[in-house]
Amino acid sequence: MKRLNIHSGALLLLAFAGVPLAANADYVDYRGHNVDSIEMALATRPLNPVTPQDSADYLEAYSELMLGYLNTDRARSIHYARRAISLSRRMGVLSIQADAFKTIGQHYWASEMYDSASYCYSQALRIVEKIGNDDNMLSAMYGTIGNLYNILDNEDSTLFYYDKAQVIFEKHGWDESSSILYANLAQFYQERADYGKALEQAERSLDFAQASGDSLMTAGAHKELAGIYADMHRFIRSKRHLKPAIAYYSQHKEEESEAHIELLETNAQVEKKLYFRAFILVAALMAVLLVIRRRLYGKKPVQEVLRPAEEEHIQPENCSEYDLTERERQILEPIVQGKTNPQIHEQIFLSTATVKCYRKRLLTKFGANNTATLVRIALEKGIIK
Repeated sequence: MKRLNIHSGALLLLAFAGVPLAANADYVDYRGHNVDSIEMALATRPLNPVTPQDSADYLEAYSELMLGYLNTDRARSIHYARRAISLSRRMGVLSIQADAFKTIGQHYWASEMYDSASYCYSQALRIVEKIGNDDNMLSAMYGTIGNLYNILDNEDSTLFYYDKAQVIFEKHGWDESSSILYANLAQFYQERADYGKALEQAERSLDFAQASGDSLMTAGAHKELAGIYADMHRFIRSKRHLKPAIAYYSQHKEEESEAHIELLETNAQVEKKLYFRAFILVAALMAVLLVIRRRLYGKKPVQEVLRPAEEEHIQPENCSEYDLTERERQILEPIVQGKTNPQIHEQIFLSTATVKCYRKRLLTKFGANNTATLVRIALEKGIIK
C-alpha cells in the first residue's frame, strides 16, 4: 500500500501536534538543539524530580526526547515515551500521556507488531476522548487507527474509524483532511477490486481537494482516479484524469520527480493500450467491410478473415473445481511462469497492489501456503499448461 502509507503519514502528522512547554527561569529551552544536548542537561539534574517545577521540566525533556529520537533511535524513543507516561500520569498531564502512547504505537506499527500498536493507540484514544475538547487530536487518532485496521485488512473497523474522523472533518470544514481520508478509502476498495466503491471515494477525494484549493492535492486525486480507471481498462477516462495530473507535476518536476516519472510511465501504458484497441477496431472494421464486399459481388466470403481462432483460452474442466474468474486465470498464468508482481503489472496493466491482492486470493482458493505450492497444484490439475 504504497500510496496508502503516504496518506497515513499525513494523518499521523496531526497526531503529533506540538505541546507547549511551561516557562521556567531556571530551565534552558533546548528545543532547536540536538537531543544529545537535552540528555546532557538531564544528566546534570537529580535522578528523580524533587519539586513540582522539576517534574514539569523533566516531562518537557522526556517529551522532546521521545519525539527527537522518533526516526533515529527506536529504543531511546520508546524509553523516554515510557518515562513520559509514568510522570504525566502522576502529574495528570493528559496531552503528553496521549502523545507518548501514540509514539510507542508508531514504533510497534513500524516493527509490524500490530497487536501492540493497536493497544497503544487505544490507550491514546481513550485519553484523547477524556480530554474531550481537541477535535484535531481526536480526528487524528481516528484516522490513525483506521489506517492500522486498513493494514490488518479489517474492513468493518477501518470504515468505523474513518467515518468518525470524517464527521469531525466535515464539522470543521477541513477539506484537505477529508480529501486524504477519501483517497485512503479509494485505495482500500481498489486493492479489493471493488472499483465501483473505489471510484465513488476517489471522486469525493477530488471534490474536497478542489474545494480546498490545494493544487498538489487536486493533482493527486486526478492521479488516483486515473489509476482506478486504468485498472478497470477504461483507458479513455483514465487519460482524462492523467492530463491535469501530468500538467501539474510537469511544472513541479524537481519537488515531485518520482510522481512525475510514475505518471509519465502510466500515461505511456495507457496510450499503448488505446493504440492497440484502435488497431483491433480498425482490423475488425476492415474484416466486416471485406465480407460485405464479397457478398455484394456474389462471391463467397473469405472465411480466413472471420474464422475465430481454433485454440481459444478455454477453461479446463479442472478449473471449475476452484471457481476461478477470468481475471484470476489471467493472473495465474504469469505466476506459473515465475513472473513477479511488478512484471505481471507491466504485462496486464493492473497496479502492483491489485496484482498482489489477486495473488493472495489465488493462494487462498488453492489452499496453498506459498507460490511454489500454488504453481505445483495449477500444473498438476492441468489448469495452466
